[in-house]
Amino acid sequence: MSSSKQAQFSLQNAHPQALLKKILPQKETIRTLHANIDEVFQYLAAYTLLFSTLSGVLFLRPLSATLGYWAGFVYAYAGIPIMDLLMGVDKANPSVQKAKELSKNIMFPLLLLIYMPMQLVFLLWALQHFVENYHNMSWINIIGFAASVGTTTGGCGINVAHELFHKINSPIEKFTGIAILFQTMYSHFYIEHVWGHHKHVGTEKDPASSLKGETIYEYIPRTIIFSFIDAWRIELKKLRRKKNSFFSIHNRMLCFMLIQATVLFLVHAYYGNAGLFFFAAQSFCAITMVETVNYIEHYGLQRQKDEVTGEYGPVTILHSWNAPTYFSNALLLKLQRHSDHHAHPMKRYQTLCSYEISPQLPAGYPGLMVLSFFPPIFFRIIHPLLDRYNEEIRNQNVSSVKVCGKTGEVIVIPSQPKTSTSQARRVQ
Repeated sequence: MSSSKQAQFSLQNAHPQALLKKILPQKETIRTLHANIDEVFQYLAAYTLLFSTLSGVLFLRPLSATLGYWAGFVYAYAGIPIMDLLMGVDKANPSVQKAKELSKNIMFPLLLLIYMPMQLVFLLWALQHFVENYHNMSWINIIGFAASVGTTTGGCGINVAHELFHKINSPIEKFTGIAILFQTMYSHFYIEHVWGHHKHVGTEKDPASSLKGETIYEYIPRTIIFSFIDAWRIELKKLRRKKNSFFSIHNRMLCFMLIQATVLFLVHAYYGNAGLFFFAAQSFCAITMVETVNYIEHYGLQRQKDEVTGEYGPVTILHSWNAPTYFSNALLLKLQRHSDHHAHPMKRYQTLCSYEISPQLPAGYPGLMVLSFFPPIFFRIIHPLLDRYNEEIRNQNVSSVKVCGKTGEVIVIPSQPKTSTSQARRVQ
């Protein structure tokens, strides 16, 4: 290129409009950014649990102390079910190509990563507020405040942790998820959930799978106690397999217990007995809420057991209850598309799919959680659904199902022995 042409080329690129085209995003980029923001925006609903508790204490308490301290709890168990009724359902699934695009969008994990410091600041504020004001609080308001804070740290905090710690190939997400669990004294949930619950769901080996006829009041103490025992069993088995010492950094349960003890020590050192009491109370409420969700998710559903080998069939989209309600799905990060989560634990929340063949609840998880506190009413609603679903699966001769990774189609595998792949059928 000649010197005159080089000068002309340089001048053209130095033109203000040319520079602006390079610096400013183009229309297509702006449209993509807007689409990404719209897709992420719905999941900000998860933050409403935190802000309902915070705004209740800051703005409603001067009008009514009881209403202010119970605001978060009331929002979770009354406000969210009402929002579900008003906003309807969402059964739309992303295409395979769209799911790949969503998986690469950094805005979705970033939305969860920034929640950890937000909840930590919120929890420290709650501790400080309680220590400064508990002398003037009635017991009903103390319970309400602990329940509201626990609803936040459980319903949002542990749920966010659950989504993050499943990403075992992403250290920052995994460790952020585990860090959130220390704020509710439930760090062992990571070990038992990933290596216990997901392996044994729908069997008698899983302490987190509720049985038909088991009340929530029977289930919660059982699952809390035996999940902790199971986490130790899993960890000790791993230590023996890898020939690592019990007293070593390789013992995650021991490390978790030491960190948890340090957290409790620091809470007591800074906030005294009152602060320690409140931290334990909100942790109990958070754990109770999470385990109530677990109770709903797998109630009465069992995997088929081979009578000859004694082994259970694979975990599929048939082994979890789902709910298509739009608002609670956004708030719970698509947790209510639980069948897809169990069939594909590494899938990101924004790509989870809803399948008609999966068990379907008549309302969102929050609404069913309220009903579970009244076992006769809950059984009257859930048992006919459970019996009808099991009968439909038997009548349709379903042994198992698979989701085709290339097309997203559900492939139903009949229950006849030695069935050829050509006998499998596809359903929408």
